[in-house]
Amino acid sequence: MKPRAFQLKLVLFGFAIAGLIAATLSLVGLRTQILQVGDSSSTGPIWFVTAIERDVQEFQIAIASYELGLGTFENANLRFDILWSRVSGANRGEVADKLLEYQVDTSVINLLQVKLLQYEQLVMNIDTASPASIHSMINDFNILNRDIHGLALDVLQASSNETREWREALLRISGENVAIGVAIGLTALALILLLRLDAVAARNQLAEKDELLIAAEAANLAKSEFIAAVNHELRTPLTSISGAISLMGSGAYGEVPEAFKKPIQIASRNAKQLGVLISDLLNAEKLSSGSMNFHADEMDLASFLTEQVESNKPYVETFNVELSLNANLPKLSVRGDRQRLGQVLANLISNAAKFSNAGTQVVIGLERVQDRAVISVKDQGRGIPESAGERLFERFQQVDSSDARERGGTGLGLSIVKSIVDAHGGTVWYDSVLGKGTTFYFDLPLES
Repeated sequence: MKPRAFQLKLVLFGFAIAGLIAATLSLVGLRTQILQVGDSSSTGPIWFVTAIERDVQEFQIAIASYELGLGTFENANLRFDILWSRVSGANRGEVADKLLEYQVDTSVINLLQVKLLQYEQLVMNIDTASPASIHSMINDFNILNRDIHGLALDVLQASSNETREWREALLRISGENVAIGVAIGLTALALILLLRLDAVAARNQLAEKDELLIAAEAANLAKSEFIAAVNHELRTPLTSISGAISLMGSGAYGEVPEAFKKPIQIASRNAKQLGVLISDLLNAEKLSSGSMNFHADEMDLASFLTEQVESNKPYVETFNVELSLNANLPKLSVRGDRQRLGQVLANLISNAAKFSNAGTQVVIGLERVQDRAVISVKDQGRGIPESAGERLFERFQQVDSSDARERGGTGLGLSIVKSIVDAHGGTVWYDSVLGKGTTFYFDLPLES
């Protein structure tokens, strides 16, 4: 009985030691996490108020540049639209709730919104406005900008106080738990002296397994937090903003004044563009990690291209560019993911339209080369310099850094195109002549 009792005691003690080690490691990990996460507490309200301050400055610069003949009417209106959207967002949703919780004086935001309404017509007709009225507007925004800077400092102080209180409370709890762990550890150490040396070896092996498990769980948690942050911080607010803009534009809140229709249209277009950029970022990440799913089916390319031309034509026409399809397309079939290949064409057509001259054409073509189907998208734009080379298909690459400011985009579109075409066993390339236009091609293996 004695050997069996000893074995049972050894097993029970082994479980006790394992629990102790796991608890100790968890407490150490908790303390480290508190220090790290505490240093990176929520900065949403701080960022938002600081962004309003920056947008006011950008608007002032745009107005001043226009008055000096160094800026454009369109840029002044764009900066006004961005400032309008930012100020509207500060009065509702999570940011507004947090500012209320901080108990800071946000009257300057309301005053800024009043000033935006007051000067809206002046900005819309700035090309006919008098210098005196423009100077008056700039002076008003100078005063508002100082007040907004003060609000940003108040929000920063409130956020710092909140973070400090949160960290101190959690560190006190962690310290108490560490003291308990130390007491348990000393008790366990006294028991260890009564066991054979082989029990120590068993304990060490179990500790290593626990460490690996904790590391794996920490990595999983970090990934989950990242995905949740992207969804919450980007998609969720954007959905709310887009929905509100759509309701305003449809007249759900009452008849829309004529003066507000254009700003609402601009806001709606910018919200949609931001949604596309977010989708590009997530798609690029999925393609990079190999988690993008493809569903291949047999596709008739002639009918597919016809559908894509019809669906993309309204967007292309916003640039005063015509989208057309070559006549007498050959009857070719491939196996591919209709949705992903549609994304490839949408990206190529979008680029062609954005960089085409008004009044020109974007032409979609299809031909057979040996056992491959070659699809082309040809524009009559400004062309691509030879120095761009293959780096154009890398992530976050654009022909010129000014492209992002002038045309918008993240530089991910062609990278996504290449990844999707590669996944279909195809190749993507381009020919270009500066000043005359560019043709992008991609080929796909024909269905046997």
